[in-house]
Amino acid sequence: MLTVEPHLAVFAGYADIDRTRLKNKYAFETPRAAFAAAAAALRGILAENAFKEGNGAWTK
Repeated sequence: MLTVEPHLAVFAGYADIDRTRLKNKYAFETPRAAFAAAAAALRGILAENAFKEGNGAWTK
């Protein structure tokens, strides 16, 4: 069983703390974009480890 919990969106209050915008390759504009990146990364990890996706499930 796996879960994806992408806590990758830009922290909304960060700009209020130091008046700059946090930028790095792991910051995303929206929660939807963060989740898509996390799900794609998980799919990549599974594929690299010989898992196959089919019929809505991953099997090895």
